Amino acid sequence: MQFLRTLFSVIITTLVLLIHLPAMLLLYLFRRRALAAFVGHLLVRLGPVYIKLAQVLSTRQDVLSPDYLAAFAQLREQVPPENPAAIRRILDAAYPDGIDSVFSQFDHESIAAGSVAQVHRATLKDGTSVAVKILRPNVRRRIEGNFHLIFFLVRSGALFSRNLRAANIVGMIAELQGLLLSQTDLTDEGNNFLRFAEAYREDRDVVIPQVYMAISSSNVLVTEFVEATHPDNYATLGVDGATLAKRLDGLLDTMIFIRGLFHADLHPGNFFWNADAQIVLIDLGLVHDIPQIDRNHIITFYYSIIDGYYEFATEYFLDYLACPRATATETETVTKEDREHAFRSAFTVIDEQYRLTNGHPKFAVMFNQLLGVLARHKLELRAGYTNIFLTLITVEGYLYSLDPNFDMVENARRKRIEDNEYTSVPEEAMNLVLGESGTYSTAYFKDTDNINEAYAKRNQFLLDDCLQVETGKRMLDIGCGRGHLLLEAKKRGADILGITISPYEQQVCTDKGIEVVHTSWEDFEEDHGDRYARHDYISIVEVLSHLGSLHENRVGLVAKRLDRLIAWLHKRLVPGGKVYLQELTIDYDFLTNPQREADYQRLTEDLPWVGFTMLEQIETAADERFRITACHDHSADLVPTYDYFLGQIDHHDEKLRQIMRPDMLDMVRKEIVAYREYSEQGVLKLHRVVLESIG
Repeated sequence: MQFLRTLFSVIITTLVLLIHLPAMLLLYLFRRRALAAFVGHLLVRLGPVYIKLAQVLSTRQDVLSPDYLAAFAQLREQVPPENPAAIRRILDAAYPDGIDSVFSQFDHESIAAGSVAQVHRATLKDGTSVAVKILRPNVRRRIEGNFHLIFFLVRSGALFSRNLRAANIVGMIAELQGLLLSQTDLTDEGNNFLRFAEAYREDRDVVIPQVYMAISSSNVLVTEFVEATHPDNYATLGVDGATLAKRLDGLLDTMIFIRGLFHADLHPGNFFWNADAQIVLIDLGLVHDIPQIDRNHIITFYYSIIDGYYEFATEYFLDYLACPRATATETETVTKEDREHAFRSAFTVIDEQYRLTNGHPKFAVMFNQLLGVLARHKLELRAGYTNIFLTLITVEGYLYSLDPNFDMVENARRKRIEDNEYTSVPEEAMNLVLGESGTYSTAYFKDTDNINEAYAKRNQFLLDDCLQVETGKRMLDIGCGRGHLLLEAKKRGADILGITISPYEQQVCTDKGIEVVHTSWEDFEEDHGDRYARHDYISIVEVLSHLGSLHENRVGLVAKRLDRLIAWLHKRLVPGGKVYLQELTIDYDFLTNPQREADYQRLTEDLPWVGFTMLEQIETAADERFRITACHDHSADLVPTYDYFLGQIDHHDEKLRQIMRPDMLDMVRKEIVAYREYSEQGVLKLHRVVLESIG
């Protein structure tokens, strides 16, 4: 039966192509500019899967000419509509009492039509304007028919093409088939609307139209009609393209890295901009749940590239995102030599892309070349990743149309730093929570239970007991907060300097007469290094937990970042200079003991962005550059500090929800609750460490 279905699909598709072949040849010879529109028309005749392919390609200015981009863009929402009589039959089946029983007005002319469904505007009895999505008749059968042929073609092509095999094209098509078939039951899409609405309930950059499940069915979906601007007409919003690109890229990061609820068809036509330049998601038929482990792998590979660890990124790509190629009968054997050759080739791709583009690579180019590497070395992409990367490529195309100079890599790096440091939290909210202390790091509750005294004692302990700050010496504080520590150092006669990535903190410190530069430690040398002499003291208060996620710690990336930090500290200090490290740590056993795997997974879910450090890592990174002169376990200070912050949040909850994004407030509170819980359990510890520079 399967053979007969495939044969039938081959015959039908061949006939369609043969019928249109003469016209295509004539257009190619005499009216080449009209050929793109004709190809678009042909794809419509071939079926919904081919239309979907054109939609993906419609954003790729680096792949297609303007004529094809314009023709394929038409297929995002301007596919020829169905016969009105067929649509009426579907509506009659969905509403046996007639559409007048539900709608006071119904426009039978569609306002948009895609590969699977078309949309009509209507008005509910209460006057609410709605969009009514109606499934095309027999669309499931047409999709299945398309895939019979496509599977035949890709399996045949994979026999002869290493690139197709490397892309795990059969697995990708199987995944795409499942996603497309899920679009043929609009009840599933309605449930996706509910899931996205809950996930983005408090997000001020994203709008999810309300869905009316009570009057929807498997063939008809009714949602709120949102007045919006087509993505191609973004210039009418009065907002610059760079801002819009950053907003859309932020949504992509959130879907992949934070929520794992992924819109797998995010092309222009499935989202719009409203008058406030918010992203309106209007088509949630293709939704992919990304498990935490897959998110961990993508994050680690992505950020190892962003941070310039190209050898690590190459190893990680081959170990976790690729696998030995599977044929129809067996899995091919990858020898040690194959693996070494694959590593050298993949490393060359990543390294060259960064050098050739001056640090601004195009993801699509890199991904395509990496697939070629896999193809040559008996490897393929693991199932589940291809469609994620294809969506990244689709969105990348639109981002660069918004802003040709947009840098996805730099935007991701900055976003992670800013989110980890809460720089997106409004100043008024920070003041309400932090109070006079002006810091969210851990206080020192020695002989006191007053939070302000505890912070004063922390600063005194740091400056006098640990660093032994002297008059005339130079001190650098990384992540300087409101400058309380630096002011205390100034009282002791030190020449002070702060580093912060928060413009607000920089201004607060400047108003207090403290010199502060707006940068991160990673960028300090490039941005400001030549202006400042080496320092005698450097303080780092709870910054190391931002070096990467817990998973990145387990696989070794945090250790590499820590080694880079320690090397920079050594370069910035005079011989014999001292570093104060106050840091949350975990035990080596927690990361490596299989009996603690459940605890590890739960901590990863609760604090997905936080990496923590181990004392062993600090000792290893410091070796040959520093000697550890003091190491204090002050874990008892953690719970009282977090109790104070939680009390502040609870006390000011109503006001905080007025002045900051509620989802951000909930995230901050959830994070502090998790910190407190794991501290009370003894999973998290606090160490205050002093390093002395050697040489």
